[in-house]
Amino acid sequence: MKTASLLKISICCLLGVILVACKEYEPPTSHFGTGTHRCYYQNERTGQFHPGIADKKEYAVRYARTTCKKAAAYDKDKENCSFAECRFK
Repeated sequence: MKTASLLKISICCLLGVILVACKEYEPPTSHFGTGTHRCYYQNERTGQFHPGIADKKEYAVRYARTTCKKAAAYDKDKENCSFAECRFK
């Protein structure tokens, strides 16, 4: 009787440890679900859109701005980059 109850307690503790370990490695989600932020900057002179894709919105905006400025053919074009939009997909 005592051995059976100790076995049940041990199994419950083992299952608890396994469940906690699985919860720790759950992929990050938001209230929208899983996905990525896609933000765009537009060169006002050429009309070309430059994307930035990342898990966090701040990083996606930064990548899009950097891409727009690097693609500028002239120094004045770097000033023509303006924020267009962000989408979560």
